[in-house]
Amino acid sequence: MDAQWLLFGAVAFAGLLHGVSGMGFALITIAAISGTYNLSDAIILVLIPTAILNLSAWLIGGRGIIHNFCHYLVNYWQLVLLSLAGGMAGAYLLLWLNQAYLMILLALVVLWYAVTSLIGRPIVLKNTKTNMVIVGIFGGLVGGATSAMAPVMMMYLLSISDDKETIIRVANLCFFMGKVAQFVVLFGALTALSAQVWTQIGIITALAFVFMALGARINRYLPVHVFRQMILWILVLLGLRLGYFGVMGVLT
Repeated sequence: MDAQWLLFGAVAFAGLLHGVSGMGFALITIAAISGTYNLSDAIILVLIPTAILNLSAWLIGGRGIIHNFCHYLVNYWQLVLLSLAGGMAGAYLLLWLNQAYLMILLALVVLWYAVTSLIGRPIVLKNTKTNMVIVGIFGGLVGGATSAMAPVMMMYLLSISDDKETIIRVANLCFFMGKVAQFVVLFGALTALSAQVWTQIGIITALAFVFMALGARINRYLPVHVFRQMILWILVLLGLRLGYFGVMGVLT
C-alpha cells in the first residue's frame, strides 16, 4: 500500500511539472519510484499515461491537430526516426541488461541534467546533421532503457529553435516515438498485466491529466524560474537516491 501511495504521489507531482514545463512526467515519476518498484515495472506502469501526455503535448493546441501532426513530422522526420530506432534498442536493453546498471545510467543522466541546469551552464549542441544523429540515437537509447530521453534530447533541441512551442512539440513527438518503441518491445509484458494493474494505470492516467491541468494554471501565477529551481533540486535528490539503489544492486 505504501508503494502504491508513493506511485500516486510521484505521478501527481510529475503531472504538475509536465503542466508547467511541457515535459518531465516520465523522468520524475520513474526516478521517484525506482528502487521501490523494479525499473522495468516502473516503466511499464507509466508507459501508457506518458504516451498519452506526449501525444497531447505534440498535437493539441497551436494551429490545430492536423497542422501539428503534419508540420512537425515533415520537418523533423529524421530526428523522429532516429529516436524510434534508438528507443527500440534501448527497450531491448531493459529486458537484457542488469537493471542495476540502468538505474546508475538513469541516476547519471538525471544528476547531469539537474546540476548543469542549476549552475546555469546546460550543454547545447550545434544544429548539425552529426549532432542530430548522435542525439537521436543516444537519446532514443537512453529513453528506451530508462525513459529519461529529455535531458539528452534537450541538448540538441535548444539549438534548433528559439520558439518554446516548437521545442516542446518536437520534444514530445520524439518522446512519443520512444514510447511507441517501448510499447512494441514490451507488448508481451503489457498483455500479461493483471486487471488490478490496469486499474492502477487508469488511475495514474487520470491523476496525470488532472495535475497537468493544475500545473498549467500554476504556470500563470507562479514564476516559472522558482518552480524550475525547486524541481531541479528535487531531481538532484532523486538522482542520488537512484544512484544508491543502482550501486547497491551491483554490489549485491
